[in-house]
This record gives sequence, C-alpha cells and structure tokens, in this order.
Amino acid sequence: MHQRRYEYIATADAIEKLVQFGQQTTASLRRQFNHLVSLSTLRADLKRSLIQELNTGSEGFNPADFRNTLEGTLNRLALPELHLELGDIASAISAHFSGEICGAAKMEALRAAQQRTVKQVLEQLLSAFQSGVDALCTQLEIIRNSLGNELASDLQKEQSQLQRAFNDQAQELEVYAEILQVSRIALQEATQSNPE
Repeated sequence: MHQRRYEYIATADAIEKLVQFGQQTTASLRRQFNHLVSLSTLRADLKRSLIQELNTGSEGFNPADFRNTLEGTLNRLALPELHLELGDIASAISAHFSGEICGAAKMEALRAAQQRTVKQVLEQLLSAFQSGVDALCTQLEIIRNSLGNELASDLQKEQSQLQRAFNDQAQELEVYAEILQVSRIALQEATQSNPE
C-alpha cells in the first residue's frame, strides 16, 4: 500500500508568523532605541548640566533648594518616546488566502505574499522609526527652547511662595510684638495699682 503525502500550508500559521515577526521586530527596535536614548539618563544629564551652569560658588546659592525646583520642572517635562505602529499586517495575507493552501502554485503564491508582507513590514517600521526619530528631535528642540522659561517660571513661583511665607511670619511677629507690648502695659498697670 502506497501512502500519498499531503502537503499544505495553513493560512492561520502564516498569518501568526507574520504578526509575531512584526511584534518582535517592533519590540527589538524599541529596546534598541530606548537603550540609545534613555529618558532617565536624559533627565539626569539635563539636571547635571543645568546645575553646572549656575554660579554654585555664590554664598546665597543653596544647591539643595535649587535641585528640588529643578527636579520638579524636569519631572513635569513630557520627554518624548518612540512610538511605532504597524497597523494590520494580518490582512495582507487574510485578504487573499484562507484555510489550508494546497498545490504547489498556491503555496508558492502564499510564500510570495509572505515575503512581500515581510518587506512591507520592514518598510513600515523603517518609515515609522524615521518619523519617530524626527518627532523626538522636534520635541527635544521644543523642550530645549522652553526649558529656560519653565524653570524661570518655577523659580518665580517658589520665590513668591517664600515671600508670602516671609510676609506671614512678619505679620505673626508683629502680632506677638503687640501682644508682648499689651502684656507689658498690663503688667505695669497691675504693679502700679497694687503697690505692695
């Protein structure tokens, strides 16, 4: 008895492999990009550079106070991240094939469609990566141009808060001085009216 070998390609397997390829390639690009452009390192470098630019040798300069304001400003910055979107890569295959593909010509057509889709995925990722890098550079440029103003605004707010706190304390001291004055007068009057 002679067994006939039945060859086929399952469309679902082909689609799954393409989707996995796209996801793995996208994740790999993100990891590599995040390794090269670490947002936490970028924040730390910005902070270190700004502190170094200041006259930290001045007597009135307290680096700890400034560091808190600087960290608050930097933490509020929306640092850019790389976003890569592939879209629906499964439809490139599912639109033309379904079920089990039999026959040499149909299987070759599916393989060719897979190869075209892989090429499209790589082109999409390259385009998305370039767009992402361009957007990142634009966002960093905006941050560079606005950081000084944001930091100055935060320092102004902190100065205003300190001034209000100082004024509040000065008012409290005035109230205590008045209470002390009234107490002294009352004590003098009490000692004058009750001579021993």
